[in-house]
Amino acid sequence: MSLSNYPSDLVRYKIYLGGVQYYCWDESLDVYQTSSSTGSGPLAPGTPTSSSSFWILYQRGTNISGDASYRDRVSPYSVDFKTISLTSSTSITTPFSLTGNFVPFGGYDNTIKHVVLAYSSSVLISATSTTLSTGAFALVCPDGTTIDLIEVRAIDNTLIASRTGSWSTTSVVGNVPDLPVVAAPVISPSTGNYYAPFSATITCSTPASSIYYTTDGTDKAKAFAIDFDPSVVVTEVFTFPVVNDVANIAALRAGLTDGTAYRLTGEAVLTFKSITRNAKYIQDATGAITIDDNTGKITTTYNLYDGITGITGTLSLNNLMLQFVPVIDPGAASSTGTL
Repeated sequence: MSLSNYPSDLVRYKIYLGGVQYYCWDESLDVYQTSSSTGSGPLAPGTPTSSSSFWILYQRGTNISGDASYRDRVSPYSVDFKTISLTSSTSITTPFSLTGNFVPFGGYDNTIKHVVLAYSSSVLISATSTTLSTGAFALVCPDGTTIDLIEVRAIDNTLIASRTGSWSTTSVVGNVPDLPVVAAPVISPSTGNYYAPFSATITCSTPASSIYYTTDGTDKAKAFAIDFDPSVVVTEVFTFPVVNDVANIAALRAGLTDGTAYRLTGEAVLTFKSITRNAKYIQDATGAITIDDNTGKITTTYNLYDGITGITGTLSLNNLMLQFVPVIDPGAASSTGTL
């Protein structure tokens, strides 16, 4: 509908057929207006004093099947101002439907209704409106027509988004607009067992993205950005196994080789080391044991006869020889030159 040169911008309207009403959508109340009074109808958007173009969203009332008329009144809404007979619509006898969802875009969201239009070679074929909250829509189109453009417009006819394609049978169109997807967040470190507190970082390569994450014991992250579809959910699981403290190497050697973690709380002295499997030989007054560090968990450089406190790992057997496999770097030497 287009209005211009009205004496006021306060214009209310209705769609009717004789004594029965089409229920026009009132955006200010988020309801279809069922009142038969023109003065209770929705306000016309824009500035009718100069020029205003807008779409009228409506539902048919009971037993309405004929051609409708438009009527409006200017404030104080006591006298009819304009009455216009609307163009007859064409009945669709063999329909197909196109369903999809409008996703928030360009500053528009689904807290208000929008108009969805289907075109074939620039000819308007069908129109509907979005559902509040979800943005869902269903366009009913005549069989034998190929739809090549779908537009979403605001009620004031502002173009919000569009999607091109070729649809001639009942189809799920998907999202309008068809947005790019935010890059998956990267959580560092990755899933694993951890034996000491650490700081995790979550990053996303999509510029200006926002990352949301959980704090429920698992680390899950999802990224969002304006004019993008949300990223996939990324999950990393950090497990903190129980660590059993042992005071000396003799107590350590009495432990289990079933994956149980042990922390040697007493100081042990490094008496031999090799580049092969990063092996180290430590001992204290109660005994000795080989450290098999093939994965390089111990990153601190130690000199022979350095004292090391807090070595943490698990026990395993290699050719019936008991060895200690570290799971974390124990940090700086607790003493040096110990003989």
